[in-house]
Amino acid sequence: TKVADAKTVITETRAAQALLERAVAKDPKALGGNALWVLGRVYYDLPEFAGGDGVKAVKLLEQAHAQTP
Repeated sequence: TKVADAKTVITETRAAQALLERAVAKDPKALGGNALWVLGRVYYDLPEFAGGDGVKAVKLLEQAHAQTP
Protein backbone atom coordinates (compact mmCIF):
# COMPACT_ATOMS: atom_id res chain seq x y z
CA THR A 1 0.00 0.00 0.00
CA LYS A 2 1.01 3.56 -0.55
CA VAL A 3 1.94 5.36 2.65
CA ALA A 4 2.43 8.91 1.33
CA ASP A 5 2.62 10.76 -1.94
CA ALA A 6 6.00 11.55 -3.49
CA LYS A 7 5.92 15.22 -2.47
CA THR A 8 5.39 14.32 1.19
CA VAL A 9 8.12 11.68 1.10
CA ILE A 10 10.64 14.12 -0.38
CA THR A 11 9.67 16.91 2.03
CA GLU A 12 9.98 14.67 5.08
CA THR A 13 13.21 13.12 3.85
CA ARG A 14 14.75 16.56 3.37
CA ALA A 15 13.69 17.51 6.90
CA ALA A 16 15.33 14.34 8.24
CA GLN A 17 18.40 15.13 6.16
CA ALA A 18 18.74 18.52 7.84
CA LEU A 19 18.44 16.96 11.31
CA LEU A 20 21.01 14.29 10.49
CA GLU A 21 23.43 16.89 9.13
CA ARG A 22 23.18 18.86 12.39
CA ALA A 23 23.69 15.71 14.46
CA VAL A 24 26.73 14.67 12.41
CA ALA A 25 28.19 18.18 12.57
CA LYS A 26 28.06 18.05 16.37
CA ASP A 27 29.26 14.45 16.64
CA PRO A 28 30.24 12.32 13.64
CA LYS A 29 29.59 9.22 15.75
CA ALA A 30 26.04 10.29 16.63
CA LEU A 31 23.57 7.47 17.12
CA GLY A 32 26.40 4.99 17.46
CA GLY A 33 27.74 5.97 14.03
CA ASN A 34 24.43 5.25 12.36
CA ALA A 35 23.72 8.92 11.63
CA LEU A 36 26.48 8.97 9.00
CA TRP A 37 25.22 5.74 7.44
CA VAL A 38 21.67 7.04 7.22
CA LEU A 39 22.74 10.48 5.98
CA GLY A 40 24.80 8.87 3.24
CA ARG A 41 21.84 6.74 2.25
CA VAL A 42 19.55 9.79 2.18
CA TYR A 43 21.91 11.61 -0.16
CA TYR A 44 22.06 8.48 -2.32
CA ASP A 45 18.30 7.89 -2.43
CA LEU A 46 17.12 11.45 -3.03
CA PRO A 47 17.02 12.59 -6.65
CA GLU A 48 19.37 15.47 -7.45
CA PHE A 49 16.53 17.97 -7.88
CA ALA A 50 15.48 17.24 -4.29
CA GLY A 51 18.92 17.58 -2.73
CA GLY A 52 20.44 14.20 -3.48
CA ASP A 53 24.12 13.98 -4.31
CA GLY A 54 25.79 10.72 -5.29
CA VAL A 55 29.33 12.01 -4.76
CA LYS A 56 28.52 13.31 -1.28
CA ALA A 57 26.73 10.05 -0.51
CA VAL A 58 29.84 8.02 -1.31
CA LYS A 59 32.04 10.29 0.82
CA LEU A 60 29.65 10.03 3.78
CA LEU A 61 29.36 6.26 3.44
CA GLU A 62 33.16 5.92 3.25
CA GLN A 63 33.48 8.07 6.38
CA ALA A 64 30.83 5.97 8.13
CA HIS A 65 32.63 2.78 7.16
CA ALA A 66 35.94 4.11 8.46
CA GLN A 67 34.37 5.02 11.81
CA THR A 68 32.09 2.03 12.27
CA PRO A 69 33.15 -0.77 9.93
